[in-house]
Amino acid sequence: MKDLKDDFASFADDSSAPGSGAILASIHQQIALESYSVGGLLAKIAGAHLLASLVTLMSCSQFGVRLFFDGSGLMHYFMHVAPDLCMVFCGALYFTLSLNLIRLFTHKAEWKAFQKNALAGVGVLAFLTLAGFIIGTSQVTWLDGSLWVVGAFLAGGVFAKWPPARGIVTN
Repeated sequence: MKDLKDDFASFADDSSAPGSGAILASIHQQIALESYSVGGLLAKIAGAHLLASLVTLMSCSQFGVRLFFDGSGLMHYFMHVAPDLCMVFCGALYFTLSLNLIRLFTHKAEWKAFQKNALAGVGVLAFLTLAGFIIGTSQVTWLDGSLWVVGAFLAGGVFAKWPPARGIVTN
């Protein structure tokens, strides 16, 4: 502990010339890249999830909610693979796409922050989305909703723990 105090004292007493403007600008730029606003991160998450919702609901009828096209879409194939697990597949598909878009739209620091709270983030998104399905249709049973949430958490557990991505959107 004494060494730390001595180091700080020598740092505080240092009278050498300040660093160059280019070095300080580089440091400020690096700090700006690694910082983020919580509101901005939440907006990116909401936007990515909304986009994933539109794409997913065009290709897979979840709880009877279908956008833009007729027919059963991917549900037809999921039912052929395992009829009892169709809702697990739908929840996993929904959140795989959603988390990949979130990862694509966020910076490295934002993705790391999301990863630290991935279980909570996936849980909030899953239950808000399920609430939307319940409000939008009367076809949601307790079992189907539970299986869908299991699929969402499985996808969330796998994809939210991937290493940080660089992202394509800049501030």
